[in-house]
Amino acid sequence: MHWKNLWKELTPHPLSSIKQATEQYHHAIQFIAMCGNNLLPGQTDDSQTNLEWWPDRSSFSGRRIPGKPTFRLVLDTQDFSLIFYRDVRHPGEYLSLDGLNEKEVYSWVNDMTLRKGSHTGSLRRIQHYRTPPHPLSEGATFTTPSSSAQDILAAYRSNADLILAHMAAKFPSASPVRVWPHHFDTGSSVPLTFDTDSQISEAVGFGLAIPDMYTPDYYFYVNFLAKESKLPIASFPTLEGLGKWHTEGWVGRILPLSKVVELSSSTQQAEAVEGFFYHGVDAVLGLLGKASLKPF
Repeated sequence: MHWKNLWKELTPHPLSSIKQATEQYHHAIQFIAMCGNNLLPGQTDDSQTNLEWWPDRSSFSGRRIPGKPTFRLVLDTQDFSLIFYRDVRHPGEYLSLDGLNEKEVYSWVNDMTLRKGSHTGSLRRIQHYRTPPHPLSEGATFTTPSSSAQDILAAYRSNADLILAHMAAKFPSASPVRVWPHHFDTGSSVPLTFDTDSQISEAVGFGLAIPDMYTPDYYFYVNFLAKESKLPIASFPTLEGLGKWHTEGWVGRILPLSKVVELSSSTQQAEAVEGFFYHGVDAVLGLLGKASLKPF
């Protein structure tokens, strides 16, 4: 089945409810990232901490962890619970997060992973990045998001997986589409050139970001790594379709989802988002002097 046929039609939803639910999920997945950071080999890109989205279960899944047996820690966004999975079809022990604080959740996760033989001490909290300040970090308790917020955010992530996998397939070197726990974005990146020491010097990335200090809504993005001298802002082309250039804090193309929901059908939404990514990625490739994606 073509990915556009799987697109879930997006409808308007109060930004305050979306933001509150996102903050609950963002803090909850840190326990999954913590397991990966403690119990898997460290990677230069920090990918031991990242997650994947399971659209059929509306869940964020961590990486497989060695143990007796191996397991994954998963956040079910509909039940708002952390679940230990033996594999994708066999959920095991679970903990409902509603009414618990982070200290209580940490104790459960640490005890469970000890029982599974994956470590012999205490899991260390992640120190190399910080989530935005929030009452949950100060002892407040988790609160289950409303069912409407759960559904709309599940649609956001499922749709993002569809279009980003479609875009990543255009590039053999694209990274897998993953959820990154620091900024809580879903994304993929494509290395384009390397320095003499094999470090990436130019790259293009694309994904879905959560509301931040620059954009109060979820938004699709195209960004890039490049030498500043190659990309004067004045040279950025005007592009057709939805989206705009963003230059505050970082440089790239963005498309707030509030613009997508104004379109009246799932087909129009999917086509508009596809156009945003094609035109945005193509523009960045052109600015970097790389081959175009055209024809679209």
